[in-house]
Amino acid sequence: MNSQLSETKNISGDACATGITFLSPNEGKCVTTVMHVPLILTNFLDRAVNLYGDKLAIIGDKNSYTYAELGERVNQLSNGLKALNIEKGDKVAYLAPNTVEMLEGFYGTFQVGKVMTPLNTRLKSEDYLYILNHIESKVLFVDAELYPLVEPILKDLPNDGLSI
Repeated sequence: MNSQLSETKNISGDACATGITFLSPNEGKCVTTVMHVPLILTNFLDRAVNLYGDKLAIIGDKNSYTYAELGERVNQLSNGLKALNIEKGDKVAYLAPNTVEMLEGFYGTFQVGKVMTPLNTRLKSEDYLYILNHIESKVLFVDAELYPLVEPILKDLPNDGLSI
């Protein structure tokens, strides 16, 4: 384990009440691990890619990915969003079930400074129209199975910059 990222100490008494603790199998001592990295969303994935790249990260319904593969997929999404020339802080809406693609969306949009806006999959078409207009989303990702939910409202969405 990288010494800059964490440190492990054998401690006893009241100090066991702080940090991430677990009991050591040796002599029942309390061991605390302290992370020395900022809690930034993309740092979680970057760290996992660096430390556990070849380990399985996600087991999906159809595919499984290692941390390295997940990192590559997130970077592809981020590069695609950059190519759309939308501004930092713009909203990227996602209409998808809890899938690998949704997870990639969270990491990919945050990585390039956009705001991920997940949409509830149980709403009516009119609700999506209201939400998308209200949040001024610049991009809408839609899972193929859920496309019929937004198809009726596509003609009513602004054509000035919304990418679907």
